[in-house]
Amino acid sequence: MTDGKVQITVKNTQTDISDEPMEAAYLGSYRQLAGKHLITYEEYFGEEGANPVKNTNLMKIEKSSVQITKKGAVTTKMCFEAGRRHIGSYQTPFGNFHMQIDTERLAVKETSQAVRVEIVYHLSLNGSAVSQCIIRWKLKMRQVHPADACLIICYFFFFCFLSAFSFSAAFSSCRSSSTLWRSFSENLTFVFLASRLLRSPLTSII
Repeated sequence: MTDGKVQITVKNTQTDISDEPMEAAYLGSYRQLAGKHLITYEEYFGEEGANPVKNTNLMKIEKSSVQITKKGAVTTKMCFEAGRRHIGSYQTPFGNFHMQIDTERLAVKETSQAVRVEIVYHLSLNGSAVSQCIIRWKLKMRQVHPADACLIICYFFFFCFLSAFSFSAAFSSCRSSSTLWRSFSENLTFVFLASRLLRSPLTSII
């Protein structure tokens, strides 16, 4: 995978409660450093007054380990290694908890366009078992939707048409260079606003 934006899909199944996974999707930033996959993304929980309640998460993926650092509404560092136990703290608005993670299995699969991670683990807080989980991440490079590409091409030709028409009218009436520049700027602004109204943003995730 190359550095850039990624679509993150997370499926979390608490096997001791239900076989139905809870699924969430995020847009994040991806880069590769010293053989590690580094992903940063924001996780929103709602709003508190005028301020959103969220976490900023940093995910580090290696062949045999995964580390997730959360900062914000929940602050913690979760480490996963197959066959190993990791101890840490889990800080929430409701109090701080002693956290224990026992990872049963961890698998990382890489392709040129995606990274898949599956972890089976047991979570305990303050010495009490909380859940048995299977969590799956899929990280996929952000792609431009074909419909968006068509829109971008249409906007470009429409902008060229407006500019050519304005310049022709300006030259025929011998307007000043400042008037030409103002006409160019107005056309650019018009096309930008039209793109926002018709489809915002111009690129989407598939």
